[in-house]
Amino acid sequence: MIKNVSVRNTDNTRGSIYLAWKKPDRLDTIPANGPYEYLIYRSQGTSGTSFTQIKSISTATLNDTVYIDTLINTLTTGYIYKIELWNRAAGNNFLIGEPGFASSIFLAASPGDRKVRFVIERNVPWINTTYDFFRLNEATMKYDSIGSTNQLSFTDQGLINGEEYCYYVRSKGGYLADDMPKNLINFSQITCVTPVDNEPPCPPVISVTSQCDSLYNIIEWTVQDPVCFEDIAGYKIYYKMKFDETLSLLTTINDKNTFSYRHRPGEIISGCYAVSAYDLQDNEGEKSVTHCVDSCNFYEIPNVFTPNGDDINDWLIAKTSGLVEKIDFKLYNRGGLLIFSTSEPKINWDGTYKGRIVSPGVYFYHCDVFERRITGLEQIHLSGFVHVITEKGAKIKQWRLSKL
Repeated sequence: MIKNVSVRNTDNTRGSIYLAWKKPDRLDTIPANGPYEYLIYRSQGTSGTSFTQIKSISTATLNDTVYIDTLINTLTTGYIYKIELWNRAAGNNFLIGEPGFASSIFLAASPGDRKVRFVIERNVPWINTTYDFFRLNEATMKYDSIGSTNQLSFTDQGLINGEEYCYYVRSKGGYLADDMPKNLINFSQITCVTPVDNEPPCPPVISVTSQCDSLYNIIEWTVQDPVCFEDIAGYKIYYKMKFDETLSLLTTINDKNTFSYRHRPGEIISGCYAVSAYDLQDNEGEKSVTHCVDSCNFYEIPNVFTPNGDDINDWLIAKTSGLVEKIDFKLYNRGGLLIFSTSEPKINWDGTYKGRIVSPGVYFYHCDVFERRITGLEQIHLSGFVHVITEKGAKIKQWRLSKL
């Protein structure tokens, strides 16, 4: 049973590993009366896919239970070992029991923004209960304890980008059975890494509101994580007019303390927005959740107009915008006679029927309005009345939109 596979020295050519195992006991010496031989095999990595014999130890007492493997690369790789026990009596040569397997601890480190992330690679038959992490203190040139975990991952945070930090990890554990080795301590190699800002900031949280009368949208955002906000240098705003389009870059804001943007897309102010943040290294984070607005409706038909020749409100003109692509407007008198129809969004009716001003009174309409929205061309149905006043000096008292 292997007890130790512990790195003694870290180097790419002159590294060394301390290997120790438990002396076999309860050995049936009738068939296996010796002499004996330990065969030690090594495989690069911690998976053990291809073993090479590196040492044979002949022993009569089985007390030789330690080996130091030298002149190996412990800087960039770990190793797994296999130990076999053989009976080497003349004419009685056979493998005793099952081989023992165990690997060294290899500490894989990856740099992040003001942090280093670690993953512990190991393949051992005992249970490690604690991993203690140590970091070199350059003021004392000693390794200080920075934390412990029972997981195979660990992150050292609050570092300075561009400065090198060196680490090793110590494992503590043991076999579960009562008569098996306990309090096993093993060390990883020393690994050095330099934190770097290679991580993008987190996505902002956004909201969008429309100012329909002024034809613009206001995009606002917040960054809720103060650590994330510290890394931000600016923001990128993306826009698309329709759901089925692809977001494209609208503008870049080079001020981390700006949290709103006013967008005037034109007469069609519906659309979808997203915001991302980037840092000083131009690492752009994920876009925020896409937020769409489509709340503005600009089409209104007046219900009073005065085609009396005084050049004041002589035409029935709808209030519209570029959202409206076409309409299907039909106007009827009280008897149901079609008086006027058009597809022109502004209607532009002069109050005539067959070349003459219609009689004063109330006329009724049905109007299908076809508007461009974020989902495409949509149809809206309107119905209502128009009060025609032909007397001179008439004043308009109403202006509203009637809908069914």
